[in-house]
Amino acid sequence: MYKKKNIVIIGMIAVVLLMAVGYAFFQQNLTINGSANIASNWLVEFTKIEKIDASSGATEKQTPTASGTTATFDVNLVSPGDYLIYQITVANKGTLDAIIENIDASDFGNEVFKFEILEIKQGDKLPKSTTKTFQVKMSFDSSVTSQPSRTSNKLTVNIKYVQDVGQTITATDPDITVQTFKLTSKILEDNTVKFDSNGYTGAGLYRYGKGLSGEDSIVKDYFYGDVTNNYVRFANRTWRIVNMDMLGSGNVKLILDDTIEVSPFNTTGSSNNGGVGYMYGADASNEHLNSYAITHSNDNSSSIKTVLDIWFSRNLMSYLPKLVNGSFCNDRSLSSGLGYGENSTVYAASARISSPKLGCKNSNDLFGLANGNQKLSYPIGLITLDEILYASGIRNIDIGAVGSMTQLTGYLNIGKSFWTMTPAKFDTTSYVWAVYNNIGFNNVIDMAKADYGCNSVQGCVGGLGVRPVIELSNSVTVYGDGNGTQNNPYVVVD
Repeated sequence: MYKKKNIVIIGMIAVVLLMAVGYAFFQQNLTINGSANIASNWLVEFTKIEKIDASSGATEKQTPTASGTTATFDVNLVSPGDYLIYQITVANKGTLDAIIENIDASDFGNEVFKFEILEIKQGDKLPKSTTKTFQVKMSFDSSVTSQPSRTSNKLTVNIKYVQDVGQTITATDPDITVQTFKLTSKILEDNTVKFDSNGYTGAGLYRYGKGLSGEDSIVKDYFYGDVTNNYVRFANRTWRIVNMDMLGSGNVKLILDDTIEVSPFNTTGSSNNGGVGYMYGADASNEHLNSYAITHSNDNSSSIKTVLDIWFSRNLMSYLPKLVNGSFCNDRSLSSGLGYGENSTVYAASARISSPKLGCKNSNDLFGLANGNQKLSYPIGLITLDEILYASGIRNIDIGAVGSMTQLTGYLNIGKSFWTMTPAKFDTTSYVWAVYNNIGFNNVIDMAKADYGCNSVQGCVGGLGVRPVIELSNSVTVYGDGNGTQNNPYVVVD
């Protein structure tokens, strides 16, 4: 009998000890985010968000939302000095006292917006059955002197409450982080890649991938048609995404969504085959008359390369770390003719319009800083005819007949004339492919005389527009809430 009583007593002691340990564990280690519910004992949440003050130019893009102790704000602020202030009520509806362990916020990225979280800090207590209010202020930096690409921004605020068991939590400023993503990742997240081998099924992102050797070994994702989600804001200018290298570097090629000035393609060398080159060979002793290699030896800059180099040096030098060496194809391979001197010549791109290529056959024609022919002074060039054909879906070009010439379609049509980088032919003078939008010609694709931009059916117009093309590094990041549209472009983080 005594043995049985001892067993019962020992068992009761074990149960009591187990309960004590369990209670101590609960008291000391309970860490709960305010958005969670533990039985009916823990309930801390935002119960009210109200706008209490705003400038005349401040509006809500969306009504603020709350879930647990996380709140999201999405506002439009138009001018420097604009602001909007919200008051948030947080309530402890549970049976346990609470204390703030951490306050953090995620800014989806706008360089001119400032955020403040006021009248609340880490270590603040929230006893059971009580409420507290605090403010979130979003403002447009009053010191800004130029209009940003976007006047909206989104902020998410999260306050982490834990059980108050008498611990000390040192107050620090709220941690506001900027949400950024790699540009290539955002593009692929926002688009479904289609395969052009299956034909075009509407505007979008398509994959060019020959998977072969030489110039056809590349794989590129490119935008086709009237897409509206390939806008990028970079270096205080608006660009359009042309394509991405998906097999090798992952770099992103951009074209300016405007022209920078009007220029001939080349005036000095246009009287011989050298005039089709982004760079061309020496004219001394008429050596170019007898040699393809000398004619296209890349010793002299064309007129348009000089324009681009000057523009780059004045506008993009500080952005060099975000750019890569460049891969700009000035394809001078031949379809017919000799390609030097004053010999009539048709260059290869003019004969492959029905089956364009995004590679570059000869390394001498691939302009880059440390790759290709290594002849560039700055990593900048022009778009190619082949890239235009893929962007527009055009596979046949009618030239030389007013009213039936082929019009450029898709996002590259900006209502202005501009040069490509692609040689067309030599026939008493050098011709380069271009887009015309002047003197009755509505964005037609045609061969243009390299000297002053005359096309096949009209007089000279004094030159055509220059549209810079650059390549962003695959490491470039953009702010998190951009979706590539004109009003909400991908904004590159400076």
